[in-house]
Amino acid sequence: MSVTPSDIGYYFCRGSGRNGETLDTVRASVYVKDLTNIIVLNARFAIPFSDELHDQTSKLYKETALNISTYVEQGVRTSTGLQSLSVVCRALRPGSVKADMNIYIERTNMTATETQDLIGLSLDRLANESNGFLDSNTISVQDNEYLLDISSL
Repeated sequence: MSVTPSDIGYYFCRGSGRNGETLDTVRASVYVKDLTNIIVLNARFAIPFSDELHDQTSKLYKETALNISTYVEQGVRTSTGLQSLSVVCRALRPGSVKADMNIYIERTNMTATETQDLIGLSLDRLANESNGFLDSNTISVQDNEYLLDISSL
């Protein structure tokens, strides 16, 4: 069995009993070796938040997460020239919609700080060109070692 960046994410199992009760397992994450993991926190999108977005199994959550991931992935690709990257939206929260995402990039010759700065600047540029759809004032970007608050750029 092999996995690709599109398989990266959080998985859980849900069981249903005869009486209608359900039980969920603890979420587990799937990773791929040799990828740089850039974590994006608090990316605020001009999308109305509804209670259905609390449920990661709901159709609305899946569609919203996919739309956000696709939007960010295409924008970062265009801005940075990095073709081998994948964006996974891992949480949606109230505040319009605040998204936490992982951006997975195949290893490059850049340092962790250079990669983080490049992604931060790319997200800031994407927000500036979004006509208010993405607000960069709340975004923080980090890899496993560093944290960058792009609202101060």
